[in-house]
Amino acid sequence: MTPLDLSLEAAIRAAISAALGGRINGIWHDPPMTASPPFVRLSDLITAPWSAKGLDGMDARLTPALRTGGVGRPAAADLSAALEAAVLAMPAGIEGARIVLATPLRRRMVRQGVKARTGGWASLTDWRFLVERV
Repeated sequence: MTPLDLSLEAAIRAAISAALGGRINGIWHDPPMTASPPFVRLSDLITAPWSAKGLDGMDARLTPALRTGGVGRPAAADLSAALEAAVLAMPAGIEGARIVLATPLRRRMVRQGVKARTGGWASLTDWRFLVERV
């Protein structure tokens, strides 16, 4: 990962933690087996160069997956909405760069577990970030 990747991921983690810190049990790439829901699992950051005349930056894609416990769909949807609002409200200025655009591309909410033993819900939102190096 480049320093710009790390800066973007740190900004996303900070925004999620500030908004949901008291309502989730952690933010991980690979949650430990002992992690109890609700928690956020971050996908790997996928980046590509994004540049134009006089502009240097990157196009980044990330999918945070919010895993809930045995809560109902409305509670899971509330947590998911709070996570999305946190990412949209994060400051544009990050270390060494500026977020030009943060767009949720696709959202989905799926039931975890089986009917006999429900595991709650997973809410996934695919994000696209355009980041300009400063």
